[in-house]
This record gives sequence, structure tokens and C-alpha cells, in this order.
Amino acid sequence: MPPVDQIREDAKKVYWGSSKSKSMEDAFKSFEKCANLGDAESARYLGIMYLRGKGISKNVDEALKWLEVAAKRGDGLAEKNLLSLRKIMKK
Repeated sequence: MPPVDQIREDAKKVYWGSSKSKSMEDAFKSFEKCANLGDAESARYLGIMYLRGKGISKNVDEALKWLEVAAKRGDGLAEKNLLSLRKIMKK
């Protein structure tokens, strides 16, 4: 199995449209695998994908969950996204 960093970077290429070799659903699964292995950045991407319904059905509760996981793991962007989202939702 490739290292977590490699899997995440490949998934990011699909997410941002610079790779057509895999689907958005494949990217989601890759981020999920990495997040479950402790990768904070992948957890943030999962949160954003759930929030936008990109590669998976929209689910705000799951978005909040994954952004919280990423923030707890030290991802500063996830923390900022979480704060903004909570202000909007008043949660």
C-alpha cells in the first residue's frame, strides 16, 4: 500500500480536477482511508466533501464531524472552516 501522503495527494489531484484517472467517489474513499489512519488534512477534505456534496451525498452533520476531527488533529484550515460554519449555522 502506498504511504498515506501519496494516497492523499493523488486524491487531491482528483478533487481539484487535475487528474481524471479516478472518480470523485474514489477520491472520497481515499480521503476516508487516510483520515481513518489519522491524517488531519484528509479529514478536512472529507468534511468539505460532505459539506458540498462532492463525491458523496451532502450531510452537514458528517461535515461538522470530520472538520472537528481534523481540527483536533491540528489542521488550522479545518479549525477556521469549522468556526465559520458554526457561525453560519449557530451551532
